[in-house]
Amino acid sequence: MDRAFKGIWIPKEVWLSKELTLQEKSLIPEIDSLDNDNGCYASNKYFANFMGLSERQIKRMIQSLVKKGWVTSKIIYKENSKEIEKRILRVRKPPYPENQPSDKNVPTPSDKNGRT
Repeated sequence: MDRAFKGIWIPKEVWLSKELTLQEKSLIPEIDSLDNDNGCYASNKYFANFMGLSERQIKRMIQSLVKKGWVTSKIIYKENSKEIEKRILRVRKPPYPENQPSDKNVPTPSDKNGRT
């Protein structure tokens, strides 16, 4: 995978989402960073090696992210075949799924006296 890696940025809607696991929150920016305007073609094996998880765990995480509306997945089949040629993943851009927190629901740190 060729990319100009300069770190990751996780949108607040992703980071504060209560429906996403910490691993899903980490997978979303990895998928996004591998999308060079044509989608992310990385395999489950790549993600498994990158994140130190099994391919089965990655498969479940991607299915979960698609079901929750955070990621889209498009399967391209080999011509005249049921064999998969490639899978294209894309992170959904704003607006994010509707059940995400708004700014007014974001907790702020308080001082020693409990004031914000």
